[in-house]
Amino acid sequence: GTPWFDFCHHAGVTPLTTDRTVVDLWRHTLVADGCSPATVARRLSALSSFYGWAVDEGAAPTNPAARVKRPRVADDAQALGLTTPQVRQLLAAAETHSPQAHALVALLATTGLRVSEALSVDADAIRTTRGHSTVVVTAKGGRDRTVVLTPTVRGLVDDLARTDGPLFRDRTGKRMTRKAAGSL
Repeated sequence: GTPWFDFCHHAGVTPLTTDRTVVDLWRHTLVADGCSPATVARRLSALSSFYGWAVDEGAAPTNPAARVKRPRVADDAQALGLTTPQVRQLLAAAETHSPQAHALVALLATTGLRVSEALSVDADAIRTTRGHSTVVVTAKGGRDRTVVLTPTVRGLVDDLARTDGPLFRDRTGKRMTRKAAGSL
C-alpha cells in the first residue's frame, strides 16, 4: 500500500492540515491495494499516534485519524511464539546437536532477535555494560540496538571460545548463513 505521506503528496494535500475524509480515502486505497486488515489497522493506528503527537506539539490542529473506522482484526491474527515446553524441547535438541546450535537457539529464544540479526553478531561485539552482558546488533532498517544476554546465554556463547570474527560460523569458518542455520 501507498505510504501516507506519498498518498498526501499525490493527492495534493498537506498532511498536517488534512481532514478525516482524506484518511478514509487512504484507508480505502490500502484495502484496494491488497493490504490485510491487520496491516490497515496497524497503519491507521500509527498514523493516529503520529497525529496525536503533532496535535500535542502544536504542529497540527486536529487528529484526522482519530475516529477513522479500522478493520476488525481477530485476536489470533498475530503469530504466536512457542510455548514454554516447546522452547525447552527445542533447546534440548539444540544442545544434543552441538554447542553452536545450543548457543544460537538459546540466543534466539531469550532475546527475540531475528535469525539474520543473531547471525550478524561478531564475537567481539559481546560486552559487559553496567554489569550486564550485552551485544549490539544491527536491526531491520539498519538501526543498531543493544540486547541484554542472560547469564546462561553468555555462558553458552563464551563456551564457543570465539574472540573475533563471526560468532556463528559454518564448517569453513565463514559467517553462518540463514540457510546453514536452518539445516542445523
